[in-house]
Amino acid sequence: MTHNYKSKLGEKIAAFLDLKLKQGFIYKNQSILLNELDGYLALNHPTATTITRDWALEWIAPRREAEKPGTTNKRITILRELGKFISLTELKCYVIENNVNVRVTQPLCRIITPKEMRLLLECIPEINPQLPSPQVFQSAFRLALMLMYLTGMRSGEIRNLKRSDVLLEEKALKIRESKGHVDRKVALSEELFASLKKYLDETIDLRTDNLFTSDGNSPLTAKRFRLLLTSLWTTSGLKEPAPRMADFRHSFITLRLLQWHKQGVDLSLKAQFLQAFVGHNRLEDTLYYFRLVPEVVSVYGEVGHEQ
Repeated sequence: MTHNYKSKLGEKIAAFLDLKLKQGFIYKNQSILLNELDGYLALNHPTATTITRDWALEWIAPRREAEKPGTTNKRITILRELGKFISLTELKCYVIENNVNVRVTQPLCRIITPKEMRLLLECIPEINPQLPSPQVFQSAFRLALMLMYLTGMRSGEIRNLKRSDVLLEEKALKIRESKGHVDRKVALSEELFASLKKYLDETIDLRTDNLFTSDGNSPLTAKRFRLLLTSLWTTSGLKEPAPRMADFRHSFITLRLLQWHKQGVDLSLKAQFLQAFVGHNRLEDTLYYFRLVPEVVSVYGEVGHEQ
């Protein structure tokens, strides 16, 4: 059976899955989890060649407070079985204990600096996605990254954009059914709007209303977007691991708050504007980004809001 795993643990994952299938197991849902695991490793631990306790507990941890125990247990079970398989030939492979205790963990966010962002954009022409129109792809990928970094839009919001969501007269984008099922408009700078308009002109012959596509028709998938970012980060030579998609949004919000803080402006007022711009339901959700980064807190202290 052919697999398309990207991580350095991919061959062992494929061998494990092939064995289970030969033994008669269906492994449909487990295959999905193994794909998720492979993507997680490729993005966050690209040099991992075996299972270690640190990243294993990080991956199996509940994604949110309300996650059902059964969902967490499915990740524990598949990773434990994979560990047992690998440990047959690798004594250093970590196998999850039966009484393992996992808790909700918040991934450490990182700030992508303007210098890193410029380098990423410069390296886009070096990415070869094996598509019929590489120049169109490069323009699309460049624009998508710029939208995340310069507006704080969520990657899902960008992937779901339609050409009809471009408000030419207002130089803005309409975000439909965002998180919380609320529509909003995102105003664009002159430079960013010019890049968007240029991209629209370059892709005018595409027979789809999707602004960004994986194949010229269907919407750009989250998995492909993540893999492209990982490939780009590796190509750029920047320090691993590659950032998560959410880190572009995090960088926008944090850098904006820091800029205002340095300027001595009232963050309680500016943060309310930022809250509406990025589509947060609560002001605390916006200020949370600022408090989340240890190096920022150590320099500037906690950012609070007096009700």
